[in-house]
Amino acid sequence: MHIRIEAECRRGLRIIEEIPNLPLCKIEGYNGIGKTNAIKLLGLCSGEQPFAGQDSSWRTFREQLVRARITVTGLNEASEIEWLVEPHRWPAKAEPLGELLGAVRVSGVSARSRDIPAIFKVYHVLAAKTPDRILAGRIQDARDRLNNWDSASGQIRQSQLDDRLGDLKKFIDACAPEQVAAESAAASEARTRADNLASQAQKLKRRVALLDQAVDTSERLAQVQGRGSEMQEKLGELNEKLAGLDREKEALNKQISAASAREHQDKQAEREFDNAQKHLARCDKVLRETTSTLEKLAAIADVAPRRDAVDALSNTVGATLAELTELQPRIHSAPLVVDVLNDLASRLQQAELDDLGAEILFESVDERLGWTVTDWKDRCLQRMAALRERAPSSDAEELAHKIEQIRNRLDALSQMSDALDQVDQARIKHAGAQERLGAAAGALPEQTARTVEDLIKIRDSLDQQGLEVQSEHIRLTQVYALLGGGLSEEKLAAELDRLCSEADVDAARVRGRRDRERLERDDIQRKEAQAAHQAELLQQQADKRSTYIARVVHELVTKEDLSWLRRAVPAIESLPEASLDSQARILGEISIRLDESRDLLERTFATVRGVGSSLGALATDLDLDRSLSGDHQRNPYDLVTRRWLAAEVRQWFADDLVRQALFDGGDDIRLDANSMNVFWTVSGETRQRSLSAFSSGQQAFAFTQAQVAQLDREESPAANRLIALDEFGAFLDSRRMSGLAQYLTDRQRDSDRDQVVVILPHIPHQPTNADGENAAHIDDLERRGYFAEALRP
Repeated sequence: MHIRIEAECRRGLRIIEEIPNLPLCKIEGYNGIGKTNAIKLLGLCSGEQPFAGQDSSWRTFREQLVRARITVTGLNEASEIEWLVEPHRWPAKAEPLGELLGAVRVSGVSARSRDIPAIFKVYHVLAAKTPDRILAGRIQDARDRLNNWDSASGQIRQSQLDDRLGDLKKFIDACAPEQVAAESAAASEARTRADNLASQAQKLKRRVALLDQAVDTSERLAQVQGRGSEMQEKLGELNEKLAGLDREKEALNKQISAASAREHQDKQAEREFDNAQKHLARCDKVLRETTSTLEKLAAIADVAPRRDAVDALSNTVGATLAELTELQPRIHSAPLVVDVLNDLASRLQQAELDDLGAEILFESVDERLGWTVTDWKDRCLQRMAALRERAPSSDAEELAHKIEQIRNRLDALSQMSDALDQVDQARIKHAGAQERLGAAAGALPEQTARTVEDLIKIRDSLDQQGLEVQSEHIRLTQVYALLGGGLSEEKLAAELDRLCSEADVDAARVRGRRDRERLERDDIQRKEAQAAHQAELLQQQADKRSTYIARVVHELVTKEDLSWLRRAVPAIESLPEASLDSQARILGEISIRLDESRDLLERTFATVRGVGSSLGALATDLDLDRSLSGDHQRNPYDLVTRRWLAAEVRQWFADDLVRQALFDGGDDIRLDANSMNVFWTVSGETRQRSLSAFSSGQQAFAFTQAQVAQLDREESPAANRLIALDEFGAFLDSRRMSGLAQYLTDRQRDSDRDQVVVILPHIPHQPTNADGENAAHIDDLERRGYFAEALRP
């Protein structure tokens, strides 16, 4: 390779202008002439950062280099590489430049800086660095790379991964899959308890109804006892009186018919009288029937059959009914209100499942925050729980019974109004029939008329008596029917015995037993309402969890950005067809694995940081020549990194030249990770020496060869490599320098892609050879400050 450098510099910066195309080249020149700066500039061009960790030197170099044009020809896989570097674009911190280096052309074609390392690479080997210093530098570089990665992208990546895993775990844990079995069992147990209490309440309700019938029968029996025979006797007397009046009336009718037929000769008058008499009979029947209906209704309504009494009582009973019906919702409005609240709570719970729980429905007046969907749902559920404790009580049932009685009475009063109208009409028609009969009777002969009129008057008197007796009979019959429910004392007593036998209670204790079991029924009904509410809440919770689990399963199975999770947990694919318990189990396992992954992530990044810290400590220890012992151990990775270093050193010292120069041709060379001492074996004898205890000449000669040998083991090497061996004059005597040259010459036979440059300081007053070679060198020194020639053993 032939390298030309055209650099414009300021304030004392110098860079040599040429490295000739010599496979083994020696460059000798004055100090400060720019030999090392040229190698560093070429290192920048090849993608390295030779000033890493030397920010001050880097800033000086960047500020003093104005511009430069570097050309490399005679390359493998390319005819030429040309760089036009632009230092004003370079960052202030010593870091790889990348595309900030400047323009690059390869074989005349524009290229990118990242394409260069595969074609051209520079290695700068400094003899002034002892093995332990070089190792410390490399370890420090490794530490810096780890720390830089961690601070630049590692922490961000860890945070992103942890947040993603945490969000996914939170999403899964929100459905609390571990609670599915317990909630399902709790809901089932609560429903069973509610059903059992409902069954008990139903049995008690039927039993209380039976005892109510028994108490009612007992009360009717008590009313009938002592009064039934008297009322039946009175009814018998009235029946006999009605029958007597009917007989007398029938006899009078016959007399009237006989008188009119016997003495009257006018057939037309006779027919009119007969028709009038029949018409009166019909009107009399209607009057009796309407009067009977009115008397029955009067008995039911417990009012005199007069219009003023009916109107007055209707107003009173209507007002009482209004009061009771207004009171009823307040006593037992729970079922209707519970239905409304349950509907509201269900809708609000669905809104919660749609992630609307925090949405404000109404702005609050007295509080700082408004009422959210969740607030309203909770209040509805609390109110439902309170209302459900209001089970139907005996007071509510008695109120309903009283309202039913008053409605029946009010209905009877309403019918009485119509009945009074019908009675008035019947009386009017009856009076007209009487007038017609009187007129028909007046058409009879005088004596016959007087006889018939007298008989009619007597019959009218009997009719009036009959109506009065009939009314009294009807009222007494209705009272008797209401008093005993239409049953006789014997039948009521038999019914009471039957009811008490069925209820397994003594007739004398039926009222007390009824009252006790009413209280027990009310208590069971309250407990049943509470249990039903609890069962409903638990079932709603279980349903809500089931719905959320279904949503989680759907997203785990279908979301594209969770495909990595499906690959990691194949069981996810079977979730949609699995039972709820199986879904909960699999989700719980996924949650555990996510926790484990987050722990592993934390441990992994902690390991990276621990290794970085340990590498820094190891580099410091190498600089201070300290061993690892006791309280000096900083973290668990110290020993691990030292063992890694020992393995690397063992490979570096495996070179035959190094073994011959430093270890007397010994073998089994190893670095103790604790003491940082080198051990080797010569003729069966184990020897040891501190890593930093080798002489400078030994180190420069042997370690340089070791580093070059290490380059030969590089994977995927560049097509063209420039290997610069720098600062050797102060460490190598002529014998070792000759040996190094021989080593490089021998090596070059198999390394046609490498150009090796050995950089030396100028040593003046060398004798001039006969061929004038040194004279040319002196001329170059005077003109350029350095000269270059082939390196020979």
